[in-house]
Amino acid sequence: MVVPDIHGCCKTLQELLKQKVKLQANDQLFLLGDYIGRGPDSRGVIEYILDLQAQGYEVYPLRGNHEQALLDKANKYSASGKRFMSYIAREKIFDLLDEQQRLDKRYWRFFDELSHFYELDKYLLVHAGFNFDQFNPFLDKQAMLWTRHYEPNEKFLRGKQIVQGHMPTSMKKIMRSIKDKAPRLILDNGCVFLSKLNNREQGKLGHLLCMDLDTQKVFIQRNIDKLVQND
Repeated sequence: MVVPDIHGCCKTLQELLKQKVKLQANDQLFLLGDYIGRGPDSRGVIEYILDLQAQGYEVYPLRGNHEQALLDKANKYSASGKRFMSYIAREKIFDLLDEQQRLDKRYWRFFDELSHFYELDKYLLVHAGFNFDQFNPFLDKQAMLWTRHYEPNEKFLRGKQIVQGHMPTSMKKIMRSIKDKAPRLILDNGCVFLSKLNNREQGKLGHLLCMDLDTQKVFIQRNIDKLVQND
């Protein structure tokens, strides 16, 4: 099972895994990063992931650009300083701070230990993608977090598909790429952007997806966090 960008939508994630996927302890669950920011409950998402791991679930979270950006800001700026707090406010992640307005050490450790990619028998899992202009794409960690426009090197992939998030994509395009067995599958349907859609665009974004890596069946959960807490 693989789930892309969650962005603080904890209720939606729980509903997806409990009611749609019906996650079992013997399932492997891969998460593609961007657990935090923009949504209403970044802390809840991290606590839910940690709780699943503590219960013995096989959960393998990857690093996203939002986790990396938070680590970079926490390292660069003094805690509770104006620039740091401005970033925290913009990302809506006050709930990740401790009483001293510093990034909670528990969450810092969680983010700092996140891997950049996973290589499986049939897939490469990553947040954003790879730099195939480099001799060894696995060395460019910046690209794995931030890249957007790249062409998969199918010779390098040797039949494997890239599964990624990072780029909000319409449901139609997502399902078409899966059906066509495209070398690059973008599963991010912009879960957190539900409240920003106008009537004409309703249904294009605003869902959290989970794909079964064995069957490529897609489980779909409409955002329920933003339905009860709009911006």
